[in-house]
Amino acid sequence: MALELAVLWLVTQDFADCEVAIKGDNTGVISAFNKGCSCNVSCNATIRRMVASLVPLNITVLPVYVASVVNRADPVSRSTLGPQEFA
Repeated sequence: MALELAVLWLVTQDFADCEVAIKGDNTGVISAFNKGCSCNVSCNATIRRMVASLVPLNITVLPVYVASVVNRADPVSRSTLGPQEFA
Protein backbone atom coordinates (compact mmCIF):
# COMPACT_ATOMS: atom_id res chain seq x y z
CA MET A 1 0.00 0.00 0.00
CA ALA A 2 1.46 3.36 -1.07
CA LEU A 3 0.13 5.07 2.05
CA GLU A 4 2.15 2.68 4.21
CA LEU A 5 5.28 3.45 2.20
CA ALA A 6 4.72 7.17 2.75
CA VAL A 7 4.28 6.61 6.49
CA LEU A 8 7.47 4.55 6.66
CA TRP A 9 9.33 7.34 4.87
CA LEU A 10 8.00 9.95 7.33
CA VAL A 11 9.12 7.86 10.29
CA THR A 12 12.59 7.18 8.92
CA GLN A 13 13.10 10.85 8.06
CA ASP A 14 12.58 11.86 11.71
CA PHE A 15 9.32 13.74 11.23
CA ALA A 16 7.54 14.38 14.54
CA ASP A 17 4.82 16.58 16.02
CA CYS A 18 3.26 17.41 12.65
CA GLU A 19 0.33 16.95 10.30
CA VAL A 20 1.10 15.63 6.82
CA ALA A 21 -1.27 15.52 3.86
CA ILE A 22 -0.69 12.50 1.63
CA LYS A 23 -2.39 12.52 -1.75
CA GLY A 24 -3.70 9.33 -3.31
CA ASP A 25 -6.32 8.08 -5.75
CA ASN A 26 -7.45 4.96 -3.91
CA THR A 27 -10.71 5.87 -2.18
CA GLY A 28 -10.84 2.46 -0.48
CA VAL A 29 -7.49 2.99 1.22
CA ILE A 30 -8.32 6.58 2.17
CA SER A 31 -11.68 5.54 3.62
CA ALA A 32 -10.25 2.58 5.54
CA PHE A 33 -7.45 4.71 7.01
CA ASN A 34 -9.88 7.46 8.03
CA LYS A 35 -12.23 4.92 9.65
CA GLY A 36 -9.35 3.00 11.20
CA CYS A 37 -10.59 -0.33 9.87
CA SER A 38 -11.52 -2.26 6.76
CA CYS A 39 -13.37 -5.46 5.87
CA ASN A 40 -10.00 -6.80 4.75
CA VAL A 41 -7.89 -8.46 7.47
CA SER A 42 -4.54 -7.63 5.86
CA CYS A 43 -5.59 -4.01 5.33
CA ASN A 44 -6.46 -3.81 9.04
CA ALA A 45 -3.00 -5.13 9.91
CA THR A 46 -1.44 -2.48 7.68
CA ILE A 47 -3.48 0.28 9.32
CA ARG A 48 -2.39 -0.97 12.76
CA ARG A 49 1.29 -0.94 11.70
CA MET A 50 0.97 2.59 10.35
CA VAL A 51 -0.76 3.90 13.46
CA ALA A 52 1.78 2.15 15.70
CA SER A 53 4.52 4.04 13.84
CA LEU A 54 2.75 7.40 13.83
CA VAL A 55 1.42 7.70 17.38
CA PRO A 56 4.76 7.68 19.25
CA LEU A 57 6.01 10.50 16.99
CA ASN A 58 2.76 12.49 17.18
CA ILE A 59 2.37 12.50 13.40
CA THR A 60 -1.11 13.00 11.97
CA VAL A 61 -1.63 11.75 8.44
CA LEU A 62 -4.35 13.45 6.43
CA PRO A 63 -5.10 11.34 3.34
CA VAL A 64 -6.38 13.52 0.48
CA TYR A 65 -8.12 12.16 -2.60
CA VAL A 66 -6.70 13.20 -5.97
CA ALA A 67 -8.23 11.98 -9.23
CA SER A 68 -6.13 9.44 -11.13
CA VAL A 69 -6.03 11.66 -14.19
CA VAL A 70 -4.07 14.34 -12.26
CA ASN A 71 -2.13 11.95 -10.01
CA ARG A 72 1.51 12.23 -11.12
CA ALA A 73 2.35 8.89 -9.46
CA ASP A 74 -0.42 6.96 -11.23
CA PRO A 75 1.59 5.91 -14.33
CA VAL A 76 4.35 4.52 -12.09
CA SER A 77 1.81 2.52 -10.07
CA ARG A 78 0.72 0.95 -13.36
CA SER A 79 4.32 0.07 -14.34
CA THR A 80 4.64 2.90 -16.86
CA LEU A 81 8.05 4.26 -15.96
CA GLY A 82 8.37 6.81 -18.75
CA PRO A 83 10.29 7.01 -22.01
CA GLN A 84 12.88 4.30 -22.64
CA GLU A 85 15.70 6.87 -22.83
CA PHE A 86 15.20 7.42 -19.10
CA ALA A 87 15.43 3.71 -18.28
